[in-house]
Amino acid sequence: MENKYKYVLSLFNQIYHLETTAYELSYGIDEKSKIQIKKGKVTFFDKHEEYNIRNVIWKEWNSVQIPFLFDERPDTEILTFSNGRVIINFDIIASSFFFLSSWQELSYNKGNDLCRFPFEASIQYKLKIIDKPIVNYYFEILKEAIERAYSIKLKVSLWQDKPFAAFISHDIDTCQSAWIQGSFRALLKGDIPSILKLLWLKTTGNDAWFNFDHILESERKDHIHSTFFFMSRKGKYGKFRNSDYNINNRKFRKVFDRIRENDSEVGLHGSLGTCNDLNRYQEDVRQLKFKITGNRFHFLEFDTHNTLEILEKSGIAFDSTLGFAEHYGFRNGICFPFFLYDVKNDKQSKILEIPLVLMDGTLQNTKYMNLGNDQIETRLNELVKEVKKFNGLITILWHNTHYSEYKYKGWGRIMEKIIRICTENDSLFLNGSEIVQKYGNMLSST
Repeated sequence: MENKYKYVLSLFNQIYHLETTAYELSYGIDEKSKIQIKKGKVTFFDKHEEYNIRNVIWKEWNSVQIPFLFDERPDTEILTFSNGRVIINFDIIASSFFFLSSWQELSYNKGNDLCRFPFEASIQYKLKIIDKPIVNYYFEILKEAIERAYSIKLKVSLWQDKPFAAFISHDIDTCQSAWIQGSFRALLKGDIPSILKLLWLKTTGNDAWFNFDHILESERKDHIHSTFFFMSRKGKYGKFRNSDYNINNRKFRKVFDRIRENDSEVGLHGSLGTCNDLNRYQEDVRQLKFKITGNRFHFLEFDTHNTLEILEKSGIAFDSTLGFAEHYGFRNGICFPFFLYDVKNDKQSKILEIPLVLMDGTLQNTKYMNLGNDQIETRLNELVKEVKKFNGLITILWHNTHYSEYKYKGWGRIMEKIIRICTENDSLFLNGSEIVQKYGNMLSST
């Protein structure tokens, strides 16, 4: 458990820009350290098994009910004080590690055609805590313990004195099919003028979903640096589809140049079947023909047993796959980037995860949340408020198709609303590589 403890503590120190030697902490009650954390039933991590939610103990922290996963005494206060020492009576280390390491996904037996962990199988779904970054609440407990023990005030110093940050990203699945999909939707509505316009745009080589200039111009006005994830493979893979475009077409070189001119970046949208196949994934990487920093897998595929090794061997610096398609929120229980944990070798990896919090399809898809406009704005404000509470980061995925008035009418305006809410709350906008650089600078200075 020692490496797991160091991993969790390292992330806490990264967020609050601390050195481990800045405070005296014991994981386990030793009756002498200034801060002591009671160790829970950590034998759970000796094997990969499903967590039994009947073992959860609920306690209130700052007016919010939060779960503790590996403890036995529900009648105890979270913090107690004795002879100048602070005792944390619940194992915030083990509970934090459970979420951060994606441990719950290791025991999941894939029962679908996609390599992804479904929301309904998660502890967040079962405990109804998907909209709470639970690890941040655990860290807040440790933060208060340190502040009380040492009469100091800790703060997050990642975002240039801004209260939180936003990572805007775009998965480019389709950019050549508006004339088909948009025309079909228009036909159902009897909208003949739109069909004619879409066909005219296509015949002139300007598909309505090849709208990168429009996206970049809208982001330029709001000083947004974003990340565009492009796919290397075209066509079907089993029951599902990869992209509808050939990444080696010369016109994409111009698109990549314009993205970089906007201080945004190009990443890889790992194609289907590559999250657990090193050779296929590295073929995807080579197709882009230039150095890339970041990845997000198509359909949010991620194999907890194998994907991390594939990313490391392929020279990737950050991933942004870990979120749920079915519901917005915090798949790993945290609203900060964090280094993925290498379960096979029991150590922290080199891959920085920028966890996905919200995507357009989650709100729009009738199989998922299917929210109306009024509901969306209310939920967005609540989500931003929760991230801002911890000075965290919110990752937003908006497909290029959802900036179009064809098939996805009105969703471009919803994205404008998201940007407005972030801006009004004084967000800093960063692309993935800028976030990686901040974490690198922070680690080198501690």
